[in-house]
Amino acid sequence: MIVISLFISSLIALSFYNFYYKRRNFPPGPTPLPIFGNLIAIHLSGAGELAFKKWAKEFGPIYTYWIGELPVICVADYEQMAQIFQKDAENYANRYIFPIQRGINGRQD
Repeated sequence: MIVISLFISSLIALSFYNFYYKRRNFPPGPTPLPIFGNLIAIHLSGAGELAFKKWAKEFGPIYTYWIGELPVICVADYEQMAQIFQKDAENYANRYIFPIQRGINGRQD
């Protein structure tokens, strides 16, 4: 019985961490599901672009969505995007590349 109680307590603590603590320093965005993040919401929108447009209207031009447990900060305004990349280009040069992007972009690194 103690093992089950500890397991349930651990799940509750992990859920709290994922939904509140982990997201506190990121821009606002849609609430992710455990394990899946916002992938289901993107899939259910029919076309991923529709979900991103909806979130940009709802949360503003800079928002965070989650691919599994990985946060993705989206900048949906061209002027802000240009300013960010010109001002802090060295911060984005070595960013994480999703495996599917390597195939699409032909990157081997």
